[in-house]
Amino acid sequence: MKNKILERITMINNCFNTVTMNKQMLKKTMSWMLALLVLSMAACNDDNNGDINTDNPEVESAVLLSLRTQSPSGVVYYMDVFEDFPEEVQVNDLIELGENIRVHSFGEHPYVWNGDASTMTKWNVDKIDLSLSQAAVMSLAGVGISGDFGPPVFSTETQAYFFALTEGKVVEFNPTEMTITATHEVTPITFSGLDNGAWYDVWDKYVSGDKVIMSIGFYPGSNWDIPSGATTAVFDITTNSVTYNTDERLLAGYETMVVDESGTIYQYPSYEAGAAKHYGNHTDAPSTFTMLKVNADGTHDPIFMYDFSTVLNSVNINTVQFIFDNKAVVHQTTETSWPDDPEGRWDFWNLDQSKFVIVDMNDNTVSDFTALDKYTSTGYNNIIDGSIHINARVTDDNGNITGYLLRQNAIDNYTEVTKFVGGPIRYSAQLW
Repeated sequence: MKNKILERITMINNCFNTVTMNKQMLKKTMSWMLALLVLSMAACNDDNNGDINTDNPEVESAVLLSLRTQSPSGVVYYMDVFEDFPEEVQVNDLIELGENIRVHSFGEHPYVWNGDASTMTKWNVDKIDLSLSQAAVMSLAGVGISGDFGPPVFSTETQAYFFALTEGKVVEFNPTEMTITATHEVTPITFSGLDNGAWYDVWDKYVSGDKVIMSIGFYPGSNWDIPSGATTAVFDITTNSVTYNTDERLLAGYETMVVDESGTIYQYPSYEAGAAKHYGNHTDAPSTFTMLKVNADGTHDPIFMYDFSTVLNSVNINTVQFIFDNKAVVHQTTETSWPDDPEGRWDFWNLDQSKFVIVDMNDNTVSDFTALDKYTSTGYNNIIDGSIHINARVTDDNGNITGYLLRQNAIDNYTEVTKFVGGPIRYSAQLW
């Protein structure tokens, strides 16, 4: 009996040892398989990462384009982001934004102003496929300003401003967080004696150090009555105050600021100033051919004054398009007298009655400028990839518009970057 018990104990012990050995072998086997699995997963991850880097890389550049369609049913704004500007834009490929829209940008983000809703929407741009998505919406409905006003000025990542100077308000907001940080009460701009459709506002704005320099634009209305002097408004970012500077050597106009390649600001004569002097009560007004220089603090240079009438045989200057190397590209009428009918003034914008010339302000010479002759109108847009880009349009006899974005290669040489058949191109920018 004792021997049988010992045999049973020995058998159980052997079984236990066998199981233990099998567990150890199983543990080793599982450890080995787990190691292979980890290595395989790592290899898969490496492959996946390779696929992402190869098949879905982040795009190296992104450009923003905004345009609008014009039809009897109304005006509609669109925008989209591209790796590079397409040869021709198709409206069906763009994001429809609605009416009364303005598109701006700062850093890598588009910002869309809706004038009807008084809201600014910040958009995100996907780094891989350039798809657009709304990031945040900021409303100005409760800050006590009304009506339409010019585009915002972006100063830093946390400081940007809306200016409603006719109401004496400057709205400061954080463009990163899209929150209003302050509403500054400033000295409003007021001018008496303006009626019959006359109005004024701020559109041209330039940041100079800790100051925002703005040109007050005046549209004279049907009675052609505007102030006698060209005016700048200067907002001091450090004190949140606005001062105004008026120079009587230049009759006020609309959108009359231009910046040369060095960053120097000029105020130039405009079409509205010439028409107001001829048809309004401005017989003693200064020359509507005078151009002034604006200092870095927003005041006018008391010494500099260039009078284009000394070299141009024309009744009016419509605009000064560019200033480069002290040469000005001037859009002037070819007429030497105003039409008797004030309504005939609009013909002065047509290419048949106007043309561009280059005025060399060093030696007071004039040369032909034909680089933009095919376009009905042109205007500065933005600096993209280090080059000035301008908007241009051609309007045919039926009122159909084709918009163009042009790159300036030299003062008299331009390349058509993209075009849109159906309306003007409004804004473009390089996001990264």
